[in-house]
Amino acid sequence: MLWREKLIENAKNHFIKGSHVLVDGRISYSKFKDKVGHAGYMTEINAKYIVGLDR
Repeated sequence: MLWREKLIENAKNHFIKGSHVLVDGRISYSKFKDKVGHAGYMTEINAKYIVGLDR
């Protein structure tokens, strides 16, 4: 998806670690098992918009 790639590139170019941002989207959680059988958990943030709040 082109808009998603642009969103990621803009975030990488404009924000640094510790930047304050507002994210509009949804959070999804999932469970999985690795090759050894250990349970793992994953949290994904599916952002529609990201806005910088730093001045």
